[in-house]
Amino acid sequence: MAVSADEVLYGSIEGRVIYRGEHSELEPLFRAGDEVKDAEVCASNDLPDERLVVDTESRGVSNVLVWLKRRKDAPVHPDLTKQPLNIPELTFQGCRIRPHVLCAQTQTGMKVVSKDAVTHGPHDYPLRNPVGCVLLAPGLPGKKEFSNIHNFHVAEPLPMKITCDFHPWIMGYVLVQDHPYMAVTDKQGRFRIEKVPCGEIKVQIWHELAGYLRRDQTIELNLPEKKIEDTELKIDEKTSASLRFVRK
Repeated sequence: MAVSADEVLYGSIEGRVIYRGEHSELEPLFRAGDEVKDAEVCASNDLPDERLVVDTESRGVSNVLVWLKRRKDAPVHPDLTKQPLNIPELTFQGCRIRPHVLCAQTQTGMKVVSKDAVTHGPHDYPLRNPVGCVLLAPGLPGKKEFSNIHNFHVAEPLPMKITCDFHPWIMGYVLVQDHPYMAVTDKQGRFRIEKVPCGEIKVQIWHELAGYLRRDQTIELNLPEKKIEDTELKIDEKTSASLRFVRK
């Protein structure tokens, strides 16, 4: 017999991603005043390398994506389906993508915005959806920002890379799922996914430099919450050698 949404028990899942490497701070991609394309906007400040962001004190890693693999018929907490759903926003500002990683549902799509006074050419790399980004005209002082809505038809199996055809250093990632059970780690490397239906759940944890940190990890969620043991980010030697670490 089917279980109604009112009879389902819900809980939360939380955890932390840490990095124990000797060096963790990356040099900026370039410095303020460097000769790059559209330097008056793009090189007005140092441009950080956001591929690895580690908190000095906690060693927590930001920008790690965490999501749950769920059955198509699995319930979603009613609070997370109330209309209208928030549309996440991906912003081109200072010749970088903010936030560096983003979660979006197929039910909402995402808003792509430019706040720069230069033209950007967003380029996404979906595996299952059609390419959907369009040219972003320059923003002008006192004018409404230029934006468009990028829709998704189906969930993506992996986080989708977003770049700019005009500024090759610009890069970010978007995780597209057909449910709300996903999160991005904060400054301390922490994540929390709330109002998850109890039962057996598979957890995915992914970082752009290492790929899957956990893949299809099966956990049993019981009320009120489930805490996953710390997940360690490890970068292989080849990838580490390609990064420009600040040596102290």
